[in-house]
Amino acid sequence: MHAHREKGSGASGNLVVDDITYIDWFIRNDGPRPVTERFFTDLYLDGVLVERWTSAKLDPEVTVGVSDWDGLTDRFNLVPGEHTLKLVVDATDLVAETNEQDNVFEHTFTWGGTPPERPEYRKRPNITPALRQGTPALTASSDPEADGSGRLTVDGPTYITLAIENVGLASTDQDVLADLYFDGMFVRRVVWSGMLAGQIGHGTTWDQLAQTVRLAPGSHMLRLDVDPTNLIDESDETDNSYEIELSWGAGAPPDAVPTPTPDPEAPLPIRDIELPNLAPDWPFGWDAPVVAKAYDAADSAQEGFDGPLSVLEPAYVSFALRNASPIAVDSSFNVELFVDGERIAAQSSFAGHGGWWANTVVLPAGSVPAGRHTVRLVIDSGDAIPETDETDNVFERRFEWLSGPLPAPAPPVAHTEDELRGLLSALPDLLLVTRDLRGPDAADQDWTPVVLDAAEAAYYLVTGLSLADEWLIIEILPSDRYDARHLGVCLNIHARTGAEEYPQALLRCKDIGDSSAGLTTNADGRVLVLVREERSPASALSVLFHELGHVRARLSAPTRQVTTESNPALDGLNEAQAQVFEAVAWRHLAEFLGADFSSYPDFGNMRREVAFFMDRRLDNAASGEQHALGYLLMWLAVLSDEGGLGLAAELRARGELSATSTLALFAHLLSIPPRTVPQWIDELRADEDPLIAEYRVIAAGRLVEGLSPDDEGHPDLREVAFLAP
Repeated sequence: MHAHREKGSGASGNLVVDDITYIDWFIRNDGPRPVTERFFTDLYLDGVLVERWTSAKLDPEVTVGVSDWDGLTDRFNLVPGEHTLKLVVDATDLVAETNEQDNVFEHTFTWGGTPPERPEYRKRPNITPALRQGTPALTASSDPEADGSGRLTVDGPTYITLAIENVGLASTDQDVLADLYFDGMFVRRVVWSGMLAGQIGHGTTWDQLAQTVRLAPGSHMLRLDVDPTNLIDESDETDNSYEIELSWGAGAPPDAVPTPTPDPEAPLPIRDIELPNLAPDWPFGWDAPVVAKAYDAADSAQEGFDGPLSVLEPAYVSFALRNASPIAVDSSFNVELFVDGERIAAQSSFAGHGGWWANTVVLPAGSVPAGRHTVRLVIDSGDAIPETDETDNVFERRFEWLSGPLPAPAPPVAHTEDELRGLLSALPDLLLVTRDLRGPDAADQDWTPVVLDAAEAAYYLVTGLSLADEWLIIEILPSDRYDARHLGVCLNIHARTGAEEYPQALLRCKDIGDSSAGLTTNADGRVLVLVREERSPASALSVLFHELGHVRARLSAPTRQVTTESNPALDGLNEAQAQVFEAVAWRHLAEFLGADFSSYPDFGNMRREVAFFMDRRLDNAASGEQHALGYLLMWLAVLSDEGGLGLAAELRARGELSATSTLALFAHLLSIPPRTVPQWIDELRADEDPLIAEYRVIAAGRLVEGLSPDDEGHPDLREVAFLAP
């Protein structure tokens, strides 16, 4: 074996790390019989595999080899000094030989030259075996369709799959290598042409293990080594290996254990309702089913809100109730109000009215002493109405009556610039986190408060309002609680749905919940925003921005009916509104902080990624999928200058709308009357092909050539970076 710098040289030497190294190696069959089996010859540098060559046969006394192989510097970032090259013949011991002790040759060579520079980037790739939930790094099975490992036999094929991921914050266009070892012997190398930050790479299923090693029954070790030659300058070089122990038997593979098929309707309650069900109701815009204030709600824009109480003023106690059943109430019933157990009002005129009732009782000034008191609502106090549930007819709350005058109303929350910067002080660190907000793959700290602070700052910058002053509840929940919360809201919404429609309505609720990262609905008198927590903090924040777009749409029309029925045209517009608001929020933050959250490097893998999710969105838009249709609609609206916004010229000139212009687009989308949406979409899409072609060019043109890794946007923000005008 020789290593040399001059091509064609037969002698070793004159090696430098910043130039090509040529390697020659030769092997010979010194035995009396020809080699007829396939075998492998491996080249190692400092104990790490460089390359494998495959030979089909080798006759006695014949020498074969390789001359002027120049792939070493493509596989390693060499540093000056001594390095050992090792040649291993019949590396997996497939050939039975007369002498198994002379298959290894190694020699130490010295390289001179200048060490390669290592730029001091804060953001780097980090390529690891895929160990996050739902993506196994390594599986081996006798079943090519298996999701996990097991049922292995030496008398049948072994199907091996592997997966790696870039959990770092920077993408790379360098080759990414992953090596598979069996009991310490190299058996396979997979090469990816670069890897984006956040990307998972799946290797094709491989079934050649038995043709690569002599496989015997028993326990064996499979090991996956990622970036084995340290080609990639990673943020963490200690997490590149993953190993599992598996057992192979003989004969036919054992039978698979059948997986129980879940009943899709099992989580949904089954009801057989033949009676009404009277219960407290929590209308949208109310603080609770029972509210109290010292002014007449009928004369206030804050009907349903609580207010301060004083012994010097009358108290207006309002309550709401409904029939939470599709079975009508056909006779009147009593409703009573109590303060600290003493009845203060009894009313018996409740009947009909579509199954929803509200009323207000006025308590004269001085009738309740100063201090905290319990107000209780009792529905159907005389048990006049047979009900499916007699346990939900009582609701009570505690209120405080002041002894003096009413305080002045609290002003809306306002933030100074310094306060906003304080709320956003941890955002740069949040954007360096790729692990989940919470859950099994959670980051080392809980970033939820930072997400909520950033949402407050962004919402205030966009609207001039605080989230605290909106009719809004935000809940960031683990998936099990998220699903249960959403299903509970659906049960409440559909309580009056007839028996025939009820199962299908709840199945649709469940489908919407299962497929969502975030949801916006009405609950507990407010707009309720749900966000799944099993995602990076940056992704959770972006999902929250998206849902706040839905919130703004709902609050702009608070009487809008909440429904789970599908209306493809209106659903598409609703998603366009939310997607634009998501971009509005990020662009306002970037403008306020003087930061750039949406730049990504221009190289082949990133271009393919952008083209891929644009293709996917456009294909889905063609079939009417609401999120994809939303992205298409906002581009068409801008490029066609629909509504006379005058934003097309800005988009074509700058390649992206400013924060102010994006907000103008959002306001325009909110202004479109729901009844005109189908016609609006038809007109917008009448001549869409040239605009779609332009959309592709503008979006792809946002890639930045020569971008520093430190300036690359978070991997979970690529869609908002490229799919918003």
